[in-house]
Amino acid sequence: MKEPALLLHCRRADLEERYKLLGLLYICIEEDYGKFWGKERAYKFTHSTILHECMDRNIATTYVAESYNGLLAFAVTTAAEILYLVVLPQFRDKGIGRRLLSFVEGTMLLTTHRLEARINKLNRSGLELFLSNGWKMVTYKETDEEVTLALERRHF
Repeated sequence: MKEPALLLHCRRADLEERYKLLGLLYICIEEDYGKFWGKERAYKFTHSTILHECMDRNIATTYVAESYNGLLAFAVTTAAEILYLVVLPQFRDKGIGRRLLSFVEGTMLLTTHRLEARINKLNRSGLELFLSNGWKMVTYKETDEEVTLALERRHF
């Protein structure tokens, strides 16, 4: 069976969608980390670290990438930085994350030059996405479960 072409449209999510997407963020992170850590530890991580991070950093908006079939990816941001960029598992490795990241950067006119990122070791393509989009890794720390890094980008 031939795979249908993805018509990609990126836009800012409305307020009602934002709350649904934050719920989906928990589910996606729990699922990805659950494969590596186990469900209980992933649940604790999601509902402590992620919840506090979203509340403490004052989420400004969310952005979505969608097709005729629905949601493909989304990004959660503050006024100045991208906190999370999630591509749904069935749509990974198709360039969707890269397109959404470019759209978000262009829309936000990012003023910060540094971004902290936490990347699950099972999803190394997350790191490649930022590096291929012009970000440079400046610090790096690795644990058994994840890679924490700081990325830097020059804005002209």
